[in-house]
Amino acid sequence: MVVPVNMSWADGWVMCKAMRSFPVEIDSRDEQLRVYGFLQRHHERSKFWTGSTDLYVNMQWTWMTSGNAVTYTNWVDGQPDNNYNNHTGNWDTCLVLDMSRQAGWSDEQCEQANYMLCEADAMSGSILVG
Repeated sequence: MVVPVNMSWADGWVMCKAMRSFPVEIDSRDEQLRVYGFLQRHHERSKFWTGSTDLYVNMQWTWMTSGNAVTYTNWVDGQPDNNYNNHTGNWDTCLVLDMSRQAGWSDEQCEQANYMLCEADAMSGSILVG
């Protein structure tokens, strides 16, 4: 599911919860390819928040819903870079899928405005968006 409204990572979490879902967790190459295929058909030029952050321990990426460490990765070259923005005073600590880079992963400031990508169990009765 895609929440096709640009929002911060935290606001995206709230939207996923409102739709009885949670931010996407990508655990394998197969899942990465399925997500990329879906996004390529429907949202080919956007960035999408996932459910991962290194906010709690720098450069230790965790899927926040499950609490699992990120083991499969699809980082683009030079990422994650943990960049610091002098203007905002924030670090890149949230994971996005960047469709301009074939759904490659990068870290961005959680306050950036991107779409949120949510997932749900098939029986959850969640609302499909986008």
